[in-house]
Amino acid sequence: MSLQEGRPSADEYAEAGETSPFLHASTSASGTIRGPSPALISALIRRCRALIVRLLPVEIQEKSITSREGIVTRKVLEAFTLVAGDYSEAAPYALLEASRMFSKDSEKDDKSLNEQRALLCEVLARRLVARTEAAWVARAASSFRDEQVAHGPWAMDASHLGLTKKYSRLSSKNESSLPRSTLELAVDRGSIIFLSSPEVQRCVKSLWAGHLIKNYRADGIITFEPYHEVEKPGFWTHFDPSRLAVPRYSYYLSICLWIVFLVLYTISTRTVKTLDVWEILLWIFAAGYLVDDLTRWVKIRGLDNLDFWLIVDVATDTLFIASFVTRMVGFTHPPESQSRDHWQLHAFQLLACLAPLVWLQVMKLLDPLQYFGVIQVVILAMLKQTATFFILLLLVCVGFGQALWALDTADGRQVDNVLAKLADSLTQSILGDPDYDLVSENFGYPVGRILYYLLTFLTSLILSNILIAFFGDAYSRIVGEADNYYEAYFAQKVVTLTRAPDQFVYAAPFNLIEALIIVPLEPFVSRKTYALINHRLQSWMFFLPLAAIALYESRFDAQEAKKRRQRSINGFSDDHDQAAEEGQQGTLEDPILEEEERESQLKLSKVPFRELIAKLPSSHDYIEGKKQEEWLQTDHNVHKLLNEIKALRQQLADALKAGQTAL
Repeated sequence: MSLQEGRPSADEYAEAGETSPFLHASTSASGTIRGPSPALISALIRRCRALIVRLLPVEIQEKSITSREGIVTRKVLEAFTLVAGDYSEAAPYALLEASRMFSKDSEKDDKSLNEQRALLCEVLARRLVARTEAAWVARAASSFRDEQVAHGPWAMDASHLGLTKKYSRLSSKNESSLPRSTLELAVDRGSIIFLSSPEVQRCVKSLWAGHLIKNYRADGIITFEPYHEVEKPGFWTHFDPSRLAVPRYSYYLSICLWIVFLVLYTISTRTVKTLDVWEILLWIFAAGYLVDDLTRWVKIRGLDNLDFWLIVDVATDTLFIASFVTRMVGFTHPPESQSRDHWQLHAFQLLACLAPLVWLQVMKLLDPLQYFGVIQVVILAMLKQTATFFILLLLVCVGFGQALWALDTADGRQVDNVLAKLADSLTQSILGDPDYDLVSENFGYPVGRILYYLLTFLTSLILSNILIAFFGDAYSRIVGEADNYYEAYFAQKVVTLTRAPDQFVYAAPFNLIEALIIVPLEPFVSRKTYALINHRLQSWMFFLPLAAIALYESRFDAQEAKKRRQRSINGFSDDHDQAAEEGQQGTLEDPILEEEERESQLKLSKVPFRELIAKLPSSHDYIEGKKQEEWLQTDHNVHKLLNEIKALRQQLADALKAGQTAL
């Protein structure tokens, strides 16, 4: 019997249709999604919180919450599967919201207990997603009357739809919150445990690869659906401008455009010169990136979500604007005049100062590559942990600077450019090269010199050691779980890209054409005409990237998608594919080889696989045995301790008796 016999093909599975395990009770025949109301979601959140309080009334060890042998047993998972009734698809979302509320409660009362309850909510949400996806894949396999439960490294893309379905809850003012999906809520919460789970990572990878795509409904709500064209080999089938919105392709396109930008920047900063075509292209690119940053801040996150890359973006855009304005001011002066040369020189200096920030952005572009991403996550986590140190250092410098300034004012002999000299002197002290001559002659000698000695002592000995301790602590905490932190960071990046509300994606600097020409047409044309204009323009403007995408998807991605789907259906890994290619008969567990047919006395599968399994120890028995062994060891230690206490009491009694006898 062949390995392939009796199993459905990927094409048969696709023809059978795909449904989501999360949408079985809330999707009508017409495809209109009727999600639960905000009041219902709020009631579900309160119900989950009440059940969590009953499950965890007192503090326990954190390991008992996160481990497989902890309090999250099969019966507990069944209870939380049933807690939502007919709305089981909303249970992970409700648990994550309950986690957020418990974290908020920890700021008011019983910090440790509420933090453990928040952690328990995240663990339960992760286990529920895994349980639901496994059940869905099992139902998909059984629909073909197959004995083998489908599993494997990739689940069907439709099984991830529940993580992308949006819900709203009622706020404290009885108003509906902005719709958010379970995946978006986990990203906003920064839930490392939830985001690093294999099921969530498969969903993130489906979004990254474009196997789950956005569907823009007429009412303005964005939903996700499987990309059913993924397995079709036709080139023109995949030549679609909407594929530019796929995070993977927008990432590769942004790298190519950034390389062009770096070339233009390098050419423009070789020497001070008149305005030429290279510099004009540089300013066009810079304007495109500025518009892209402003759009992203306003539409996606705003300026309230402060992080390292936001600071870098703001600094880069600010320097570009300052350099451009200075350059334009210089052109207002007469040619070859001294004032014009002065302004042009300052513009060039500002442009040159951008080099570290421009090249630093390359690190952000490389973060989808796991090696660079893990390094970046570790470094950013260390910088975040040391923020307290830099705040303390700033306050110390401001305090000593004000003291020296006051001493300079008090003696009546003010130093020229006192602020610049103070800033320079304080910076030298921090960097380990203090300028004692400056404070010896000025700033109220000898008081100023004593203060400067104290500042040098604080920065070189105390604060530097504090910084080393901060870095060491942050590194030790993050490096052990760097992969999990990276997976959460990657999920945040992908979700941020998919959150963009733009239906038609124009990469910078082509977004200037959209902003200046396309967007003004939107109020005056129909929705269909507006979509047609964008489709035609993008097809012409991005012909080369779209051709590369279509070629890749039709030749390579389609074949890989078929293999991935077949593996999910069959439940086999690469070993199955290799065995099929080698012409192996029988099954993967009990193979039949051609040489066995020639040498009937020699067999590989002489003992059936099921008999081999019977000889293996049960994992359950092993775990129970380990638990029993631990209990016995604990009991032995307790008895040993009691015997030592009895012996100590006896020695104490003998000593007291001897003392009384002596008296």
